[in-house]
Amino acid sequence: MKVDELYRGENQDILKVDVLEIIRNYNKLMEEGITGPNCTDPSICHADCCSIFIDIPKILAKEIISQGLGTEKDFIRGDVFSFQIRIDDKTGKCAFFDKKLNGCKLYSTDLKPPQCWIYPTNFDNFENKNIKCKRADGWKIISPEKVIKAEALLQVYSNWSQAEFVIELKKIKHRLKFKFNEKSLKERLQELKPYEFAGFKDSWNYFKILRAEGFSLQMKKYCKNFNPRCPLLPNNYFDCNNICEVVANNIIIFFRSILDLYLEKFSPNNGDYPLIKISDFF
Repeated sequence: MKVDELYRGENQDILKVDVLEIIRNYNKLMEEGITGPNCTDPSICHADCCSIFIDIPKILAKEIISQGLGTEKDFIRGDVFSFQIRIDDKTGKCAFFDKKLNGCKLYSTDLKPPQCWIYPTNFDNFENKNIKCKRADGWKIISPEKVIKAEALLQVYSNWSQAEFVIELKKIKHRLKFKFNEKSLKERLQELKPYEFAGFKDSWNYFKILRAEGFSLQMKKYCKNFNPRCPLLPNNYFDCNNICEVVANNIIIFFRSILDLYLEKFSPNNGDYPLIKISDFF
């Protein structure tokens, strides 16, 4: 489905809800509605549950940043909600996992992402059965009434976040124009050798560059098409010191022109737009 077709008036209605208040109320209800072992005790928990991508809306990410609990680098573009919390490549843990705490830096705040509360009790353990997670047992729902209310708030949160995601998709072409560190996307492209360029990455308010791992031949066909008189083509492609202005300008124009088709076929792909997939439309 094309971005323009996703945009509907009902998205505006749900976005009138104060979703941060919804999150805070939800967190309070879940905190009072369930009980379980102390996850910050390293003899009990090894943070096995802190290794999955958690989808969150941009407004929650912005609030986390504004309170000094995180930075823009802690979030990547999402496919369901506007963002996902980044998983640290070195530790394999959520960006908000703190080794000293043996737990989440957001846990004791009212900005804990709602999905993080659900496992392992879910919303249906009203028989008060003893539930075991990956490391320990003793999880119980102690207030079914509060958990039922929380479940309803979670649905509002989900609807709100999906509506915001559609709005963020609507803005995607505008982010192609934004500068980062006073440099346009075209200027940043021109700093690369053709074989270093692997695609685009949708970031916070602007697009970044995906760099190739090793040497890429993907740009060769674009260079031939956009600058057929280049003296380095076809045999001396690897001798080129930088993507020329005409090629940089035209590949951005081309990417912008096929964005709707790309999203229809591949989805936002966590903000990564590799050249090998873009080439499907070239």
